[in-house]
Amino acid sequence: MPAPKMDTNLPFLLGQNPFDVHVYFKGDAEAAFAATFKTRLLARFVWLKAGRWNDSTSRISPHPLPMFEVFGGETKNIEKVNEVIEWLNANRGGLSVLIHPNTTNGNVQDHCVHAVWLGQPVAVRMWIFHAQTSIKAALV
Repeated sequence: MPAPKMDTNLPFLLGQNPFDVHVYFKGDAEAAFAATFKTRLLARFVWLKAGRWNDSTSRISPHPLPMFEVFGGETKNIEKVNEVIEWLNANRGGLSVLIHPNTTNGNVQDHCVHAVWLGQPVAVRMWIFHAQTSIKAALV
């Protein structure tokens, strides 16, 4: 089955990381596979930037499972996102993967409407993005 594609004509944030990859895992066996998978991913796409590795979850994180993240790097790399998605799809070994853009539409749209899922989607805690937006508005 071909991998889904991300729309590369969205209103991406200028001068910022164009997309994020979140790879979710459960248990020791999946964590070990995820660690190897991350190494292979970063070796294959040397322009990607390593993000955090979370062995546990937090009630205030939008991500309900342990995961690692990788960033798309420079703005121009949005043109390469679908190549990354194809590789992730072929090599993810059953892990759930979220790829989302970073656009002017905001986190909710980026994580829902514009997101690409490989494998079983994970219930991202969207309320956290709504809370962040409310807090930012209150501080302005």
